[in-house]
Amino acid sequence: VLGRVAIEITHGLGKYFLFLLGGLVAMFLPPYKPLRILQQIHFIGWKSLVIVSLTGDETGLGAGGLVPRAGWVRGSRRPCFPLWPHLSH
Repeated sequence: VLGRVAIEITHGLGKYFLFLLGGLVAMFLPPYKPLRILQQIHFIGWKSLVIVSLTGDETGLGAGGLVPRAGWVRGSRRPCFPLWPHLSH
């Protein structure tokens, strides 16, 4: 069983390596399409910046435990972490 799992993992890594190698080789073979490459870099890098930033922010907040929790301080009339500071006075 352990040998079969190792062979499957190695097979998967080999397929991934061949896919990566094929992409790297295709980058240096004609036909060259520099304008298309620049358009893709612009789209992936700049136009998706908002999505990537929001995803990173949410992941960081969730992983760091910084997501505000609604709750009340015992014996107090205000929340322990006011979600709306201007309304907590």
